[in-house]
Amino acid sequence: MKHKIKLFSVLFFILISFLACKKSQNSPTLIKTKNDIFTLNDFKDRLNELKRYGYQNITKRDMEGILKDLERESVMFQIAKNRGYDKKDEYLSRAKMFEKQNLINSLMRELTQENHPLYVSEEEIKSDYDKNKEYYDKPIQIKVAHILLKDETLAKNILAEIRNGGDFAVLASSYSFDNSNKNNGGELDWFGKDATFVPEFKDAAFALANVGDVSDLVETSFGFHIIKKLDERVGEPITFDNVKNEIRNKLFMQKFDNWYQNESKKVSVKTNEKLLSTINIEEEKGE
Repeated sequence: MKHKIKLFSVLFFILISFLACKKSQNSPTLIKTKNDIFTLNDFKDRLNELKRYGYQNITKRDMEGILKDLERESVMFQIAKNRGYDKKDEYLSRAKMFEKQNLINSLMRELTQENHPLYVSEEEIKSDYDKNKEYYDKPIQIKVAHILLKDETLAKNILAEIRNGGDFAVLASSYSFDNSNKNNGGELDWFGKDATFVPEFKDAAFALANVGDVSDLVETSFGFHIIKKLDERVGEPITFDNVKNEIRNKLFMQKFDNWYQNESKKVSVKTNEKLLSTINIEEEKGE
């Protein structure tokens, strides 16, 4: 019974993700209502999705239960259409969001295919591991705190205050834009050279020789950072199998960043960051 509940819970999640997908063509109709057609190929696609979620041993009884759920989905969809829910602003807003996310997901699936230039091969992963073998055998980890600022002039002034004895943690709490750690004095978790931070930040952090050292301004895509080294340690050796997926993700992101920089130049985009100042964060939390 628990298995069945879990199965249908996963199915429901998959149903949501398929809302904006195109129906399979040239396949026998399995379920039909006035505004919806669900084909045999659609059903097979759902089964394949379940298998990707770990449900390999799907029985005939499971399929009958899934079909009943899909029939219920089609009926509920028709009821919602009959009552005009597809014309309401809330639906239109969410439909647009699903369309955007599904298109992005389709693009990302293509970018990670084996025949795509962004694909990361096993050979590339092993090569990167061997190149950094000294680190993986004795991985140095550091703990730092940082202050993230958007304005360069303000960043320079705060850095000068720190150089003159200002309290780093207090200044981080007062001025940093990184809300995930500003109230903790800007302190980050332990990390090594294999961390997925942007290279400018990571390189500057590891360039700090002594505990207590503070960096000059470090500019990244996020803004201007001031970094302080808090501690250093040597961790346990890291095997290839333990770090393989992390290396794959790191190498993919390196390729992706280059790809994105080139492709984004072909897209016209305007961002009005000043509008953020019109939002009262405390009021938003209360809603």
